Amino acid sequence: MLEGLEISEVLFSKVDLGDRFDAEYFWKDSLHIQELLEKKGAVRFNEIGDFVASAFYPAATHLYESGDTPFIRCVDCINYPLITKEQNDSFERIPLTFAHESGGINLLEKGDFVITKVGSPCYASIIEEHELVALSRTVLGVKNIRNIDPYYLLVFLRSRYGFKQLLRQRELTIQYQLTLARVKNIQIYIAGKELQQKINGIVASFIEKRQEYKDLYLEAETLLLNALGMADFSPSTENVNVKSFKNSFLASGRLDAEHYQTKYEQVEEKIKAYPNGFATLGEISPNPTNGVEIREYCEMGTPYLRIGDIKQLQINEKSLVFVEPAAAKSLMAKVKLQEGDVLMSRSGSLGVICVVEKQWIHSLISSHLIILRIEDKTITSYFLALFLSSIAGKMQIEKNSNGGVQPEINHPALKSILVPKLDLDTQIQIANLIQQSFTLKAESECLLETAKRAVEIAIESDEPTAMAFLYKQTGEQTCSPKN
Repeated sequence: MLEGLEISEVLFSKVDLGDRFDAEYFWKDSLHIQELLEKKGAVRFNEIGDFVASAFYPAATHLYESGDTPFIRCVDCINYPLITKEQNDSFERIPLTFAHESGGINLLEKGDFVITKVGSPCYASIIEEHELVALSRTVLGVKNIRNIDPYYLLVFLRSRYGFKQLLRQRELTIQYQLTLARVKNIQIYIAGKELQQKINGIVASFIEKRQEYKDLYLEAETLLLNALGMADFSPSTENVNVKSFKNSFLASGRLDAEHYQTKYEQVEEKIKAYPNGFATLGEISPNPTNGVEIREYCEMGTPYLRIGDIKQLQINEKSLVFVEPAAAKSLMAKVKLQEGDVLMSRSGSLGVICVVEKQWIHSLISSHLIILRIEDKTITSYFLALFLSSIAGKMQIEKNSNGGVQPEINHPALKSILVPKLDLDTQIQIANLIQQSFTLKAESECLLETAKRAVEIAIESDEPTAMAFLYKQTGEQTCSPKN
């Protein structure tokens, strides 16, 4: 009857009745982590940094469009251990003057830490490339890091021994959240100088490879836009366009002004003028297929791909949820993926795209995604995916959506999107650049995981063993430590 239950025995003298005395706080794993770190002489977090958070401040959403300072939220940190300019397009921004005048908004500088505290708490990141950012109420900040290498600290906080301590300290409210007081009290293992320097070098290599894969992806995008003559394309901001009834409603069935903006016509004219010709998406993929709606997940089973699992043409394994194999079996017959299929979001966040690689063909996809199976053999998967992700594709998706509060695009509208028939050699070049970019991205992520594992080994065993592990995994192929 007790199979699967966990029981921990804790001395009453070790329980603070004015604090947490719920069973979850005393899970065996949490107690084991606490004991290990105490034996290693770990220090309290507040000994190596100063903590700040934003208090209550006036609503700022109406200022986002005029803002000049990144307003860091939980979503900006989870998948980004380094807060960089790569995220500039996704940041909300507030005017710096508003932050100063409100009195409740705290600011961080380059080199400071941010930790998510509401929603999806416990993820630590470093402000890497911005001189100044503002903190929303969903995160907290740590300034003036001292007596520890910042990149080593980042790796520790994202390792099992940092992250699980933060998880343990979540307040058990309806929405889990961290408080400054609890984060200040987690234990930080300060490794010796040699290990910290080695970890610093690995993070430097991680940063370098990240830049390399971003550069390759940008090169692929530039190659595409150059081929289309759109490298310097600047959409019209004209908000008036005169159309006859015949050339508007009778042609498209649409009467909303947004559908007829001049910028959309400019994009279509560029594609229609392409020397090799063009095709409609309906000609390339005649039978788009919607995914399925599933609300019950499990820890292991059939992967269920959602819009949030896709970024830059790839699927993010870290955020996946799963469906029971028995429940998935009947659904797989309706929605069968093939290698080379292109997935595209059809509602909500429109225009999120990825290519289905071999490892994902036994997955299910959300009803908010649509399968584009290419039947025109002159069009390759990575080219189509990159085109739909480019300004030329996104603007057509935007034009052909329903324009509602929750935007959607239906099959007929999707099929009307124009796709240039790029020559096959250029398409292959684009595919090669994207795949090289994916390889470098995987290598960069592997470096970060290696660094985290080394810190864990140092805590579980000793630092010489951790160093031996690092030299075996990376040799001397890491960058010089960053100052």
